[in-house]
Formats: sequence, C-alpha cells, structure tokens
Amino acid sequence: MAKQKAKKAKEEIAAARKTKVLKARHIAFICAEINSKRLPSGRLRRGELEKVLKEQKPIFPWITIDLIKKGLKKYSGESTTTITTTISDLTDFTASSPDTDISPTSDVEPNNAPLPPVAIAAVEVSSNGASSKKGGRPRGTTIKAKKEKSVKAEGLVNEIATE
Repeated sequence: MAKQKAKKAKEEIAAARKTKVLKARHIAFICAEINSKRLPSGRLRRGELEKVLKEQKPIFPWITIDLIKKGLKKYSGESTTTITTTISDLTDFTASSPDTDISPTSDVEPNNAPLPPVAIAAVEVSSNGASSKKGGRPRGTTIKAKKEKSVKAEGLVNEIATE
C-alpha cells in the first residue's frame, strides 16, 4: 500500500514538472511574439501586452498579464551572442598576404589584388552581469566600520577644538 502511494506521488510530481515545462514553453513563445512587435527603439506600443493576452487567453486560459511580464523579464535578461566583423582598410597595402608583394608601385591592378583576411569573432554579451545589484548588507554598515567612523569624527572634532 505504501509503495503504491509513493509511486502515485512520483507520478504526480513528474506530471506537475511536465506541465510546468510546457507552460514555460508557451510563455517563451508568447514573449518571442511580443518581442517581435517591439519598435526599433526597443519599446512596446501601448496596449500590445493586452492585445496578445486577449489573443492567447482562449488558447491558454491559465495565462495572465503578470505571467507575461515575468516571462518578458526572464527572457529579455538572457545573454545574447553578437557577431562582430573586423575588416582591415583595403587601401592599406601592408595587410597583404606574405606570399604576394603588393606595393603602390607594383604592376598588379588594384582590382586583382588579394583581399585581406576577414576576422569574425563571436562575443558573448551578458546583460545580467555587473549591472545587477548584489544582495546583502551595504558596505560600511558593520559595527567595526561604525566604530572607526565615530573615532575618526571624534578625532576631527578634537583636532579642530585644539587649534
């Protein structure tokens, strides 16, 4: 009897986990749809969230505006990959390959000159890095720091009083 209850409990937990994952996928889909409707400045038009909510409410009756806002915060805060391309100046003849000697006085036409190598680098940009505040006690609020501060203040007052 106890084994059956444990088995049912495990099945319920697994089912709850699956529904949670499915809901997260639906919210991610909705957030992607909303993000595609952003203006070039990155802002949303007024009432865009409400429109999407009205469209999605018949399909997903459990969805609320708060879930959408939380999903937007979660999915917009993820790191993104940007690709930067560096191309050297084409008029710079020092960037040519070592096996060909191209100088401004050479006989090779500029149209037939080999192109300099193109460097492509993927840069990982994380938006949740240094911009987020750390939790915990603010600096300088320990008992030791307060005592040191009061000793300094008392010393300054005594120094001013003796002058």
